[in-house]
Amino acid sequence: MRTLLLAVLLVLPTSLLAQESREQFLDRTRDQWLAKLKDKNETVRRSAAFALGRMGLGAKPAITELAKLLDDPQPAVRDAAGFALGEIAVAGGELAVWSEAGQ
Repeated sequence: MRTLLLAVLLVLPTSLLAQESREQFLDRTRDQWLAKLKDKNETVRRSAAFALGRMGLGAKPAITELAKLLDDPQPAVRDAAGFALGEIAVAGGELAVWSEAGQ
């Protein structure tokens, strides 16, 4: 029971932070992160996807590009894209995210 409570307490702050609508993360704008989703370096793509996820609804314009990364050849990039879409979904409602992603 304590383990479950601890897990909920660790996940809850992440979900609450994602509900914010931010237009910057780590001193970069949404558009700067969005451009990095197409970088040749997988670490850059993964980092950009994660950053966009942390921006919550502020990253809504990136949904289509994030959805494309779900087919990236690198598993870490796919994971980060899935994380980002999930964070945006928590912030703005799951149906809106998947409708915009074309799923």
